[in-house]
Amino acid sequence: MHLIPLLLFSIVFLPTIALASFPDVPTNHPNREAIEYVQAQKIVGGYPDGTYQPNKTINRAEFAKILEESIPDAELGIGVCPMEPEDFTTFSDVRGEWFWIYVCMQQGRSIVQGYSDGTFRPASNINFAEAAKMIYRSLHLDRRGLWVSEDPASDPWFRFYVEALASANAIPVSIASFDKHITRGEMAEIIYRLKTGNNDKPSRTYKELALSGGTMPVTLYFTNRAVLEVSDCSAVLPTTRVIPKTSAVADAALRELFGGVTERERAQGLTSSFDVFERTLLSSYKGISIAYGVATVKFDAAAMAYLNGAACMQMSVKAPMERTLLQFPSIKKVQYSVDGEIVTEWDA
Repeated sequence: MHLIPLLLFSIVFLPTIALASFPDVPTNHPNREAIEYVQAQKIVGGYPDGTYQPNKTINRAEFAKILEESIPDAELGIGVCPMEPEDFTTFSDVRGEWFWIYVCMQQGRSIVQGYSDGTFRPASNINFAEAAKMIYRSLHLDRRGLWVSEDPASDPWFRFYVEALASANAIPVSIASFDKHITRGEMAEIIYRLKTGNNDKPSRTYKELALSGGTMPVTLYFTNRAVLEVSDCSAVLPTTRVIPKTSAVADAALRELFGGVTERERAQGLTSSFDVFERTLLSSYKGISIAYGVATVKFDAAAMAYLNGAACMQMSVKAPMERTLLQFPSIKKVQYSVDGEIVTEWDA
């Protein structure tokens, strides 16, 4: 006799279960609130199958679009891009694909610059250090106050941008290193915190990421200016830099080397010859391969101005490269490839 009223009471007062917008974003997902925000703001949507895929990484083209969708219409910069896709020729690998307009607008406002070989690499996954820089410039974090380095010459290029996100409590704890490829969930979380000012959630700091192994020291060898001016063009001096942790450390070391010396290193007597011509050596660099102890450093033909110039020029370019590479146990010899051909004979 009393079962029906009790059953009705249970039905009426049974707590309702809030369902997430996406079947793969449960109510206890750490980024759920952020994902619902970016969806509601039409910054990011789901996939045709109804999922959001919060753990999926983001490539550079996708990230450019997401950031553009995060910027108020008044700040989009009318007139930055040409009317026709084929007229945008800044990057050799962006030729009218769906993302060209987003890349163009980001490039037009100096948010992205691309790579030294003239590419944008739209399909490459974006890591946290790269994302921090793009977010900083897109969302005008400079308006929130600037972090000031005590030793800017020794700080890695990305520290400024990471510190800006850290000061806003906008680095999700799932990000464990500077070179981590960020996911759709993490991207939503960062944008949500910055756009709403919700800074009550736990956040990583720059120091935590640095101590977690997100960076690594690397020794570079630059020309010894004092000896160069007197007698020996091949004399070098070491300096230590901090770079994002990577398994391709030889390639990363060369790219860092080709960027030249800092003001602090210059004051310490180091110099470099990697940018004395119209095209820098970095712009001609095509990568490095290592096999059986031999490192092959690859360039295009424009690099011959550096590699095959006057004797002193050759030594001041090759000696720093070779000394930097020979510190790695896997490298016993260094050779050079120009346009796919190994070069063994030089004019000087």
